[in-house]
Amino acid sequence: MSRLSWKDFERLAGEFFANESGIRLLPQWPVHLKNGMTHKFDFSSENERFVLQCKSLTWTKSQYYPNGKVAEAQRAIHMLQESNALRKIVVFDDHLNQKGQSFVEVFVRRNKDSLSGVEVWRHHDGKFELYFGTNDKSNPADAHVVELATKLLVDLSHRETTERIVSFREISQRLGITPEALRSIAGVIETSLKNEGIPSVREVDSFRLKLEM
Repeated sequence: MSRLSWKDFERLAGEFFANESGIRLLPQWPVHLKNGMTHKFDFSSENERFVLQCKSLTWTKSQYYPNGKVAEAQRAIHMLQESNALRKIVVFDDHLNQKGQSFVEVFVRRNKDSLSGVEVWRHHDGKFELYFGTNDKSNPADAHVVELATKLLVDLSHRETTERIVSFREISQRLGITPEALRSIAGVIETSLKNEGIPSVREVDSFRLKLEM
């Protein structure tokens, strides 16, 4: 089977994951990162809970591991980890060398300790398959808590006329969850608030709603 051009592979991957996730994916959508900056992934959902990066790397012509190009993939994975998404995916158009070694297999083996929280998929023989990581399509309970917490904080912001600090403990008590559970998805809630047009700052154990006078 002939190898796809990188553009055709990117398009095919976007279509596959849109169908697989049931989510409308947007190309080059600016996604908020944990450091306050934004980054454009190949595809992401509008609410920034799903991010996807596509990579089409091959062995060198001499059948060596392409260390220079791999550095780009490592950086892409770091950017995925810096996002607040519930689901973070890197998908490779896999390539076999003359010995039959899978590029994805070698990449994962060499970078396994740096892939925390990221699903690694590969496209091989015309099919997409999960190679490394857990595909739970994000925890539905987490997504529901994000929705409830965002609604609560939006409602609180509309009732206040000055800056308001809302502790994780207060939110947790209102939603009936533990502060630890809330803390694990606080970054996603912060992004959701930004999407709702609510100025806020996520602090260690609270949200500070920066209300306009």
